Amino acid sequence: MTKEQCSLQPNYYGSSCDFQDLQSAVQQLTTKSDAQFEELKNEKWFHRIFNMVVCPRKNNIRMAEQITSLAQAQGILIEILVRLADQDANIAGMVMQSQSDIRALAQNSAYLQERLYLLEDKSYGIKENENLKDLNGQQRNILSGCLNDASKLYAMPSNEQRLYANELLNYLQADARVENLEDALDDLEDNTKRKILSCIITYMYLYDHTTESMEQDEQEDFIDLFDLGRKTIKSLKQQTVDTYRLRGVDGCIDRYITAPIEITEETPFEVELPEPKAAEGASEAQAEENGEEAIDTNTSREKLVLSGSIQNDGETVYKNKDIHFSSAIMNCKGTVKFINCTIHYNEDSGSHIYLNNETELSIMASTIICHGDCKKGNYFIQGINRAWAKNCTIKNCIFIDCVGFIGCGCITFCFDNNKVQGTCSEFFSFGVKEEAKISNNHFVLPDKPTFEFRDANDAIATNFIYCGGKNVFIENNIFECEKSINASSYMVENNIRVIKGSAWIGYDEETDKGTVSNCTFVRMNKCIEHIGTVKDCIFEKCSEAIIECGFLITENRFAECKNAIVNLCSRATLSNCQFIDCAGKELVTSRWNSQVTIHDCEFSNVSLSPVNSVEEIEQIGELCLKNYIRELIPGKFSTLDTKGVLIEIGGVDKKFANSNRPSKIERCIFNGVHICSEGGFACNMGKWKACKADRNLTKDQMNFLISVYTANYDKFNYPRVIVSDCTFKNCASVHQEIINTEPYDSVFGSRHNYTAISVRNNYGLDNIGDPTSYVKSSDVKLKETDANGNKIGSSLSVN
Repeated sequence: MTKEQCSLQPNYYGSSCDFQDLQSAVQQLTTKSDAQFEELKNEKWFHRIFNMVVCPRKNNIRMAEQITSLAQAQGILIEILVRLADQDANIAGMVMQSQSDIRALAQNSAYLQERLYLLEDKSYGIKENENLKDLNGQQRNILSGCLNDASKLYAMPSNEQRLYANELLNYLQADARVENLEDALDDLEDNTKRKILSCIITYMYLYDHTTESMEQDEQEDFIDLFDLGRKTIKSLKQQTVDTYRLRGVDGCIDRYITAPIEITEETPFEVELPEPKAAEGASEAQAEENGEEAIDTNTSREKLVLSGSIQNDGETVYKNKDIHFSSAIMNCKGTVKFINCTIHYNEDSGSHIYLNNETELSIMASTIICHGDCKKGNYFIQGINRAWAKNCTIKNCIFIDCVGFIGCGCITFCFDNNKVQGTCSEFFSFGVKEEAKISNNHFVLPDKPTFEFRDANDAIATNFIYCGGKNVFIENNIFECEKSINASSYMVENNIRVIKGSAWIGYDEETDKGTVSNCTFVRMNKCIEHIGTVKDCIFEKCSEAIIECGFLITENRFAECKNAIVNLCSRATLSNCQFIDCAGKELVTSRWNSQVTIHDCEFSNVSLSPVNSVEEIEQIGELCLKNYIRELIPGKFSTLDTKGVLIEIGGVDKKFANSNRPSKIERCIFNGVHICSEGGFACNMGKWKACKADRNLTKDQMNFLISVYTANYDKFNYPRVIVSDCTFKNCASVHQEIINTEPYDSVFGSRHNYTAISVRNNYGLDNIGDPTSYVKSSDVKLKETDANGNKIGSSLSVN
């Protein structure tokens, strides 16, 4: 273990974690045992709280992953609370409420005991401006005289009063008597009088530890000599009571004679960290075997300011530097390497790195920090004159608040084992000719970015990552939003895609561009768009998870998602996926003129709406229904729309419809699917009521599990969809027909011969239940592996 100087990330509290996280930390870390520590490390609050701490000499590693014991976590928590106590009044209240538990954290450490006293001082406000060291000789004599006169108010001062007075007088080195105390006090400034009166009130309280000892007539007359407001006097009395209850007479003495410790959010503190593991700090032999240079990330970084025109020909290496750019233009023509550096950018708007043809850029084991917005579409690193850099490799780095970091074309691109935090605006954009790999990275996206990226038209960019090219592989990454999806979040509000590729729809030969595999997405909106293949991924609490995929979606899990698959297109296949506890309205849809196949998928405990009555809305609670509720006028008018279709196949033109190219839904399991009534519910000023459903609904107005879009004038010779060999169990619907085989209104009448959906060899369609008695299926097992037994999702840990 080595001791390292650490500090808190500025502005982290309030944006990346909040008071509820701190409250959870205090509750859990003060009540759990060492044996339960590993369980605590898996909690989301644990990562949010302790990743607030950074260690510059350790490449700003994520602190939550470095904590090895409960005691260490408790100590760091006290350091965090001390630094944040001034920021949030809720913290002070929590400290006072959980005083005994928090004190237990520090019982075995003198250093932590000192920090605990400081935390209590801040929370109770008992040491603010009370230190007496700044009193001059005359002021000290006046205080001494006040103590002498105050002692005459008691026939026999208590032992604690005598001890207290003796300690203060020894500290002041004064033992004077003042002839005219009232006149002497009149000459003092209010702040000085306040300090002296605080000492006197404490002396009075120490007589018998009751408020009455400060409020007898003689005592009140003495206090009135100071001519301070009643509010000030009341505050001083309360601080005295709080101090004695916390610390006794020793604390009362210490309050005045010990200089306060000034600690702010930026004040560093020491943390014992484990030595780098072999996997993190590779040995020289391992590095040579991998063809890489061994990097010592413990080496300090020397400040370097780059300015003016910088021509990098041949090979240029920046190693162990803390780099700032000041009106700098770096023109890279050869090989440029940044090794164990801190790279600051957007400190001004004119500094950029330009890549030429054949340039090789390498950034290794570095920290990259953005300091401002990107404007007019200018990336910090960009190609010059549409150049294609030979190679761009970024490994083992930490990115903080970074927007517009890199936008260029590359022959090959590698972004591996990095950690990205504080941004959800345009991070990087690239096109690749041969191959790109984005792997083993952890992206933590905030509800709102510190900085944003705007294009040449001053519009907000709509992609977090854009990757153009056929051989783009995005593997074993985590993308998680720190908070839940809501309409006011930056990414939802600005329609931002997390990953966007170049698999163009409408062109069959272009639909397979790009692969996303073994990634985990948590609380994300618009996760993936225009990527050819998405496989072995996990989507939790996501909205619009996959948009306009035209090739293959397979072996994925979608849990508590809504609009999971949007506009399957071309000849896309959706296979072996699990949809569990999802909002059912338009859960899977396909695009116009598409021939899609959905096979061997499981839809379990999926509902168009989880309620059938106003009573159920009140019972479940609006928070749990957020995926279903549409807030039309915030705080005033909302609707819970129950109209929709679980799987809706898109429309086609006449030529496509009559070419015998049906979409197919095969061997799927529908277990616990709830097709609710069509009426819906409305909330006006906090009061919900049911909307009456029209019992004369046409079929295109009714709810179905599977339906196909057809216009009134459509006539076709072949079924648009074939549903075969599927199992329907524990499904509930207002009407028994949950597959809309003939979605027509009265234009054709009831005797037409057109069948939109052909239903063949299915099980359970004759046993559809009543939605008012619906209960979820209990025989659902969460999908953890693919058909070959390989684990799905990322192997990295979600915060």
